[in-house]
Amino acid sequence: MKFTIFTLLVFAFVCLYTSKAGLVGVCPPPGEFGICLQECTSHFQCSGGQLCCYNGCGRTCTPPDAIYKR
Repeated sequence: MKFTIFTLLVFAFVCLYTSKAGLVGVCPPPGEFGICLQECTSHFQCSGGQLCCYNGCGRTCTPPDAIYKR
């Protein structure tokens, strides 16, 4: 039951983000060494079409690897 609720919440978040931004993208794979900085916790905290991505140590606003218009 908890897994189903969690899955629905994640799905709702993704739908809200993509419909709000009009863009869809994916985080690049984390590098070998990352900046140990917790700059963001969600995509909404990033501007300019960037995504909140894990970089190997922390989470930073990063340009997506692939962008396409929704």
